[in-house]
Amino acid sequence: MRQYGDGAGPCYGCRGGSDYLFVDCVKGLAYPCGYRGAEPLGPVWKLNRDALRANGKAVCRRCDWECFRDPSELFGPILQGLSRPLELLRNYRDDNAFYQLWRQDLQYARACNFYDGRLAPDFSRLEAQGDVRRTAGMLVHDRRQAMLEGVE
Repeated sequence: MRQYGDGAGPCYGCRGGSDYLFVDCVKGLAYPCGYRGAEPLGPVWKLNRDALRANGKAVCRRCDWECFRDPSELFGPILQGLSRPLELLRNYRDDNAFYQLWRQDLQYARACNFYDGRLAPDFSRLEAQGDVRRTAGMLVHDRRQAMLEGVE
């Protein structure tokens, strides 16, 4: 992940604590995420909306837990386009390969119903995109792997 590398190119801050919360189901306390368990936001029924908005302005890159990081990276360019469109255009110009992968990730997420666990992925859409093929009941990501290896 880019947050561990040289810092080149876009890396979007986690939306945990503003768009997503971790809730301790025993005590009912909310936290920005499971990783930041030492930072309670208080009981769920008493959450302070101003504190959540302020938390959304913070940029956290301390973990790579996909439950919060993946949606943050997936929707990062969209949120950046809404708030800082010129910066998004500069990033696109400077790192076009990232945005090609991002576009594929967005198509994949859409085919997987944006990871709604109540719905099965649309395998025909995935196969039509050429992103995956079925092998012994497993999905294999052909194009993405080739692109990452520089083969495509």
